[in-house]
This record gives sequence, C-alpha cells and structure tokens, in this order.
Amino acid sequence: MKPLIEDFDKVLVVEGYSDLRFYAEILEYVGLGNQVFIQEITNRAGLTVSLETLLKPDILATKRMIGVIVDADNAPSRNAQRLEASLTQICGQTVSTGQWSSKTPRIGLWLAPGGGVAGEIETSCGDHGRTTRRIRKQSSVSKTTLLACDRLELSRGAPTKDW
Repeated sequence: MKPLIEDFDKVLVVEGYSDLRFYAEILEYVGLGNQVFIQEITNRAGLTVSLETLLKPDILATKRMIGVIVDADNAPSRNAQRLEASLTQICGQTVSTGQWSSKTPRIGLWLAPGGGVAGEIETSCGDHGRTTRRIRKQSSVSKTTLLACDRLELSRGAPTKDW
C-alpha cells in the first residue's frame, strides 16, 4: 500500500523521481525511512506553484516538520532567495536556507550540494569521490549532502543498488 502524506508528521519535498529515490535511500540508511513522507515535485519550472499546491493550510496545520531540498543548479544564490521568498509567503513564517524555522511546523530549505556551491546532489556524489573530497573541504556544506555522498560511496559496486 502506498504511503499517504496524511499518515506522517514529517515531510521531505524533493525535485524529481531520482531525488526521491536518493533521499529515500539516505533516510533508510539513517533509520528514518518509515518516519518521513517524501513528496516528489516534478515541475522545477513551476516549483513555487507546486509548493503552493502541496503546502495548503490543512497540511501546514498537521505537520511537525517540512523540509525542502532542491538542487542549487547553476545559480545557488538566486535559487535560494527565490525559494526563501516563496516558502516564507506560502508558510506564513520566515524561511532561511540551511536552517529550520522556529515556528510549527518547522520549515527547512536546503540547496544541494550546499554551501553556496552550484550543482546537484547526483553529480556531487557521483564523481567517484573527487567532488565529494572537494565538497568536504567546505565547512558550510550540509551534513545531509556529506552523508549522501558517503552512502553512495559505500554502495558503489553493490549490484542491488540500481539508482
């Protein structure tokens, strides 16, 4: 039976199916696989509209935490500012990149790979460790990204890992 968003008090919003699978694997690895509902948003161009549709008052009223992780792509600063403004307006509380808000539900926004670095989580972790080592040198990179990279490195060569 497919999980329903109504059955969870924590939600993680990601862009695209590959990110959904990626973060599901990470959550499973850290023992949170059955505690967080992952919602895929498929329309990056319409991300704000998708967030408005998902984060309706009834969802905001019943959730404890909502995290949004999207790829920084080629414009991390611009994307962060745009998403901070959108989430602040949608959720009615100040949302800042890289931290949880203080009100309930706690809203968090992260741009992968983190630290103001351009790119996406898949390419940041998929470079046979070279990019991972470069990212590790930046103290502001998210712990989730580092854990994700570690998890990918551990799963290399395991034929059952097909993502």
